[in-house]
Amino acid sequence: MVQNTAEAQATEAEANAEEANFTEFDGIRLQNIELNGQKMLTTSQLAEAYGTNKTVISNNFKRNSERYKEGKHYYCLENAEKCEFCNRHHFEDGAKASVLYLWTEKGAFLHAKSLNPQKAWGVYENLVKDFFAHQFDVHKRYKC
Repeated sequence: MVQNTAEAQATEAEANAEEANFTEFDGIRLQNIELNGQKMLTTSQLAEAYGTNKTVISNNFKRNSERYKEGKHYYCLENAEKCEFCNRHHFEDGAKASVLYLWTEKGAFLHAKSLNPQKAWGVYENLVKDFFAHQFDVHKRYKC
């Protein structure tokens, strides 16, 4: 009986840790991702939040590439760095792609500015309030 209780507590703790690894707003559930102490969004997450698709985000980035600065607006992960990052965060988003773009809060802002529909501005405000401002401890879930 003690073992079953311990197993149940371990299962519950794991479920709570998994739930803490996500932020939900406006009916969208986003996995919390951190790089260099900053919360990040993948291109897929950004597209989902803005109600569009990855192609629109990618094309927007290409059209306005001179405005985006790596390390400020986005990070581009490739090769072993990308594989290690995907494995550590247990997500497949981008695992098959040759590169993985991670967008900072400032990068999300530039996309909202470039996409420009009124909805994008509202979503950006919610991202700042409910996603980027939400603190989480990545080390509680993943031992790095």
